Amino acid sequence: MTSGVGAYRRNRIVTQSARLFDQVGYFQTSMADIARSSGVKKPTLYHYFRSKDQILFVILDEIIDVLLTQQSLPERQDLSGPDALLALITDIITLLDTHPSYVRAAFEHYRDLPPELGQVIQKKRDTYVEGIETLISKAADAGELSPEYPRVSALAVFGMATWAYSWYRSDGPLNAEQLARRLWTIFLRGVETRHPEDESGPTVP
Repeated sequence: MTSGVGAYRRNRIVTQSARLFDQVGYFQTSMADIARSSGVKKPTLYHYFRSKDQILFVILDEIIDVLLTQQSLPERQDLSGPDALLALITDIITLLDTHPSYVRAAFEHYRDLPPELGQVIQKKRDTYVEGIETLISKAADAGELSPEYPRVSALAVFGMATWAYSWYRSDGPLNAEQLARRLWTIFLRGVETRHPEDESGPTVP
């Protein structure tokens, strides 16, 4: 029972902190604000977390761990390169839809972590992007995607999907699944209306 209550309190503290970091700002939020919003006394809060840095680290760590777990699902290995990219983009946009404060706090404030914690998160982010690069390289070997600059392509798709935190709203014209598919289409095909005679590329004066 005690551990259950403890887990509930810890989760509530993290959830309320993410909301405050998102709505008020990381530097503008105090530990007293977090305690008040979480319905606990400050000594109780400090029992779980010594600082805001620790809480922000947990938010970031949970987000990237979810994405890494989804990226390595066995069933993903059987997907084509394009379909695997769609699944990856959908993972990110779905998290933004279901846990908006978590994701916005994570991507807006990850650089505010102290170096020793930031390095842990950066290593996991690098692992995730390397996974995208490997996916693209394998798809290129199979003739499914362009073989040119897989690292650039990996960074582009990661940046395109994660940057949606700054503008996506669930009450907008596209739901999470529709937005993920739209971003995927833009990544694969761009936004240019192409005609057969245009296949050689634009004419340069």
